[in-house]
Amino acid sequence: MARSCLTKDPNIRLSLVSWDQFLVPPKKESNIGFLSEKIRKEQTLLRSMDRLNQSGSAEELKIQKEQKLSKTVNYLDSIIRSTCCSNTECFPSFEVKKRLCNPIESGQLIVEFRSSKSHGFSSNIMLLIWVSLVDFSENLIECRFTGLYSSGEVSTEDLESTDSNIFFKGPFVPEIVKDRLERILYILFEKALDIELSDENKGNDSSVNAQTRLIRIEIDLDQFEGGA
Repeated sequence: MARSCLTKDPNIRLSLVSWDQFLVPPKKESNIGFLSEKIRKEQTLLRSMDRLNQSGSAEELKIQKEQKLSKTVNYLDSIIRSTCCSNTECFPSFEVKKRLCNPIESGQLIVEFRSSKSHGFSSNIMLLIWVSLVDFSENLIECRFTGLYSSGEVSTEDLESTDSNIFFKGPFVPEIVKDRLERILYILFEKALDIELSDENKGNDSSVNAQTRLIRIEIDLDQFEGGA
């Protein structure tokens, strides 16, 4: 091309050389480098977006589990309050404590009935309920319980280590759960009265055992109709 540019006749020179020949073509290496850098940047962006989506999904799932547990625990709380407040001749005053456990897979209710001479109880009666998410996607829930007769203060450690029995497991059915929880409450107090009467017959002084007695009240699950 240099020799053609030295041609003296301008017309011939223009026919031999065009402006396009002076353009420097991009090197293939440069194109590959550019594309490679672009790919890396886009991959980084996609990975960041994926992590963000996963984080959002995990947080959303956590919120949904918490809402499901809270709804179930609150429903059980409402049954307890409705049952006991509608029959104050059987049930003394009580307090309900609720909490969700971490990780958000289970919840707990602690129902404490204070001693009441007018109801025939010289000791406290407690009902502990645990609610667990067996399979969140299938709405499978497990409800466990235990009843305690306590003549003294009960520590958190005592409650956590207490044996429990299942009273419901499966897809949540409010009507079945309500029926069984009401039965548990009445049977619990029937059994507690048996303990009181037994103490009276034996002439036990409950004040002597006030700091040591903690009796787990056995409730026969066969008293429930149906399975699960």
